[in-house]
Amino acid sequence: MRVAIINWIDTPGRVAFVAFCVFALIMEIWMGVRAGRKRARHLANVAADAQLAAVMSVVPDAIVVTNEKNEIRAMNAAATEMLGATGETARGTIVSRFIRGSERSGISLESWMRSSKDYPSGTTGTLESGLPVGIAATPVRAERSIVGHVFLLRDLRKERALERMKEEFLSNISHELRTPLASALGFARLLQRRELSTTQQGAFVGAIVEACERLDRVVDLLIDVAALEGGSAPTDAERVDVGELVRDATARWSDRSASHVIAARVGHDVAPIAASSALLRNAIDELIDNAIKFSPDGGIVTVAVETLPDERKPTLAISVADQGIGIDPIKRDAVFDAFHQVDGSATRRFGGLGIGLAFVRRVAEAHGGRVDIASEQGSGSTFSLVLPARAAKAQSRKAIPSANGKPIRSPRRPERVVRVEEARS
Repeated sequence: MRVAIINWIDTPGRVAFVAFCVFALIMEIWMGVRAGRKRARHLANVAADAQLAAVMSVVPDAIVVTNEKNEIRAMNAAATEMLGATGETARGTIVSRFIRGSERSGISLESWMRSSKDYPSGTTGTLESGLPVGIAATPVRAERSIVGHVFLLRDLRKERALERMKEEFLSNISHELRTPLASALGFARLLQRRELSTTQQGAFVGAIVEACERLDRVVDLLIDVAALEGGSAPTDAERVDVGELVRDATARWSDRSASHVIAARVGHDVAPIAASSALLRNAIDELIDNAIKFSPDGGIVTVAVETLPDERKPTLAISVADQGIGIDPIKRDAVFDAFHQVDGSATRRFGGLGIGLAFVRRVAEAHGGRVDIASEQGSGSTFSLVLPARAAKAQSRKAIPSANGKPIRSPRRPERVVRVEEARS
């Protein structure tokens, strides 16, 4: 057979034909190898893209990946939401159309993309929509050449809102602490340096006590908020007579405000519940304080407690209604935000830390309840602390041991209250 093939290839034409067939066979093998390599690279790229997409999907910040021409190649879901464009519509678009870097770092975004350096850390910028963002970016290098860039974008709205809230809180707490302290020091120095009549001494001592009580409320409110945030405040440790709490609060606040009538209304079917008397007492105080503060022209403040028959489970509501300025419907939800002030300016009309209503909501949630609000501008507001009417387990006010054996006490400290009685001759 081999001799026959050799004898067959005896002319130049047949030699050329055989050479062509061998060449074609080699080319086919080479093309097959090349196609296989191309297919392998494609599969590797698909796997790499899938891995990149998986990594990007779990990152909460926006990630944008570009190619060597600074055209968007891929981005995660957070970037899609932030930029307002899907990956398909944004693909191939120059990234600087969406991201506008700040030049505070000394280099613009466009200039940086033409360089091979990392983008300065801590740089801020804006998107096409005007959204403020923090920008972190780095070039992607392959074999000493830049093949693209990766951008990490962080929404700065919440951070700036927190910074603004922190500044307002520090301003508010400075005012709330300094004002009563200055009053108490002033009257104390007058008592120390001057000979005063008994009537004057009594008035000055009363003013000092009032200032100290105001300071005590501010400090205790901060302690309560911290205890609720840390989960260390007991909420079902006592048998609480809510009706008695309401009557007690009404009596105390009636002595503090001469321009308001504080009225109590207790339903006949209100039974004691399992709760924290200290937290409920101070939540009621915050609601009454809020009602008085935002009804500057006086009027009636009604503190009521009643059962709610329409609820699926036994429920009662402690409500405080005023005849004050009411709340703008647009701002109704924001009043429960921590450190929120209706007027946050330095010359605001109404004082306070801005955490009273946030504290009330935390008390309600810690007891498994909620806070309802009904308000009409110019006609007043009604805040209702709605609580589950769980049957009381404890018969007396006791500390409950914690996991480490130490007692958990109410966040308020009633043992600090000292009664001073004037000796009579």
